[in-house]
Amino acid sequence: MGNLAKKSDNRPARLTNKSTVDRIWDYYFKDKGLTKLSDHEELIRQRWERVWKLFCKNFNKLHVVKVVSREFDVSDRTVYNDIRNVEKLFPEIFSNNRKALRAQMTESLQSAARKALKAEKYDTYERLMGQIAKINGLHEKETEDLSELLKKAGPIQITVTADPEILKSQAEELMKEAEDIDYEEIDE
Repeated sequence: MGNLAKKSDNRPARLTNKSTVDRIWDYYFKDKGLTKLSDHEELIRQRWERVWKLFCKNFNKLHVVKVVSREFDVSDRTVYNDIRNVEKLFPEIFSNNRKALRAQMTESLQSAARKALKAEKYDTYERLMGQIAKINGLHEKETEDLSELLKKAGPIQITVTADPEILKSQAEELMKEAEDIDYEEIDE
């Protein structure tokens, strides 16, 4: 049996075959916010977003449960279910890979930097922004020099597996098709 989704503009509700998780997934990833959620689904989405933000700030599960259950007046069990659904929806924040950790640290440092800027602590703000740049590799000089890139890349071996006679005949055909270009020599 599908979920009954109410439209926000008082039109009749419509029957959908998608679960709440599917509809919220569509909201974030398929339609980029264009999916209409019922009032109940919107409240769940807000709880899940709050759970996600707290995890991005490196809060542990127990702390997340306490904060969300207090803010949204729901049971601890409901918040644990929310956490399980958020793990399905946004698995990258729960993985222990470097990219996820970098995103979490960046979010925490950005929050601290905003607070420092608001409190007019410019030295602290500058230090935090430097840490953000370092974590994300923004402090490194971007190189556009081809020779430096080739030095880093190391030797490259190219293997051509074609008959030299075929290559020669193809080159000759290309030369026949090439048009002559008139040019003038300019003395400097």
